[in-house]
Amino acid sequence: MSALDRLKGQQGADKADRRLKWFTAFGVSDNPFPPASHTADNPHMETEIDEEIVDHIAAFRQDHTSRVVVIEGMQGTGKTNLLNYYNSRLIEALGDSESYYVIRYFGDPEPAFDSVMRRLVESLGTDHLVKIAKKLSAKKEAPFDRIKGRVRNVDFGHLLEKLREADKEGDGDDVSLAADLAIEWLTGMRVLNRHRDTLGVKYRLDTLESRTQAFRDLVEVSHAIGLLDGIFLLLDELEKLDGMVPQGVVLKYLFALRAVIDALPQHLFLMVALTPVAKNRYFQMVPALKGRMQNTIQLQALRTDREALELFRFYMETGREHASTQYPKLKPGTQELLSRQDVKGAFDTLSKQAFGDQVTQRDFLQRLHSEAQKRLKTAAP
Repeated sequence: MSALDRLKGQQGADKADRRLKWFTAFGVSDNPFPPASHTADNPHMETEIDEEIVDHIAAFRQDHTSRVVVIEGMQGTGKTNLLNYYNSRLIEALGDSESYYVIRYFGDPEPAFDSVMRRLVESLGTDHLVKIAKKLSAKKEAPFDRIKGRVRNVDFGHLLEKLREADKEGDGDDVSLAADLAIEWLTGMRVLNRHRDTLGVKYRLDTLESRTQAFRDLVEVSHAIGLLDGIFLLLDELEKLDGMVPQGVVLKYLFALRAVIDALPQHLFLMVALTPVAKNRYFQMVPALKGRMQNTIQLQALRTDREALELFRFYMETGREHASTQYPKLKPGTQELLSRQDVKGAFDTLSKQAFGDQVTQRDFLQRLHSEAQKRLKTAAP
């Protein structure tokens, strides 16, 4: 059979037929173990670490006091998997709540934290500014003045006045235009006549201090009028900054990260994932970060074949559960896709090759994926 014929054979009925054979033999409809290249939508096996994370989240939702949780682990131990899991679980748990925002972000070596600050503002979005306008227009002068009194940036105070006026005196288009221009100003765009005339602002937010102060005002006012209780910001792969960009750029990024933490003593839950080497280096570069990032949760590599077997069983069971939803009227097969000895042998082989006898979850799952693929191919070529 030619390569083209084999590729064609993966389409349509042939593919469905293979999956059905896998299900009736092993109880799975696909390879349950993700390859190393597949980092999204992988199942997450909960451990005692998750209890600690959930405790932090529960405390934050109760008192809204800002928290920073550092997820520390070497490459391949599941940091991205963990953040992906809590990104989806938070969105699911918060449901229709409009007072919490969940923002997922991968480390981006741009100077001065601009990309993350922009993402924070844009995640709140134009609709949020429209809601602020409507809430403020319903306030009488005294309550509005008290809310405005919370603001530190003078131009942001003018912006609130203009948003309130636009909702009181204009139509929906006027409010939407003002909200759009407010987003532009908050993200640091150059101040043009349309911003001056519509928002009453005079100065561009062109410094870290001014931008974080304006964002702090946005959060503070949003909470005061009942529109915001918390922001979950999940930052991943910050170690990519280390060694890939000039040190001066990294320093600006880290100083900006510290500034955001300091600007929001309330309403921010920040979860940061990075390697131990990067964490230690960043703390040396900006010692003040260490005091702000003391809640560290360590992800460990697999140390024993017992831990390896637990991970194998979790992925196997998850794969079977998923397959059962695809074939609800059929009885799943009970043949072993991989035996206990296969799993132990895979772990032992990797352990001999690994530094310090620690096998990363990514490498282990890749090995299981390769072994399982051979068995599946034999069962349904």
